Amino acid sequence: MSVVPFPSSRFTKDDVSSIVEFCCHLMLLGSAGGWARHTTTGGADILRILDSEDDEPLYTFDRSGSGRYRVWNRAGRLITEGGSLPDMMAQWEREAERPPIASNDNHP
Repeated sequence: MSVVPFPSSRFTKDDVSSIVEFCCHLMLLGSAGGWARHTTTGGADILRILDSEDDEPLYTFDRSGSGRYRVWNRAGRLITEGGSLPDMMAQWEREAERPPIASNDNHP
């Protein structure tokens, strides 16, 4: 039996869930209109967070052939990259271009 390796340019289910959760947060803030996932002819995943006004991508997430995670802004400029999605998101937050995620402090 042959085992087909998972392509390093594809998002895992956890990756997609994390990015969609981030998008849902932006949608609740009125900063995004949704998300779209695409696969290129080469098999690479691209996940875009869309603007609520014109459905143009606000942010584009992808993985390189070596498995590095990257995020681009709507102007096509690389915002940041990392070896894992959590590392990349933390780097983005430190660089302050990413909208902050509000903490869930529902304590009295």
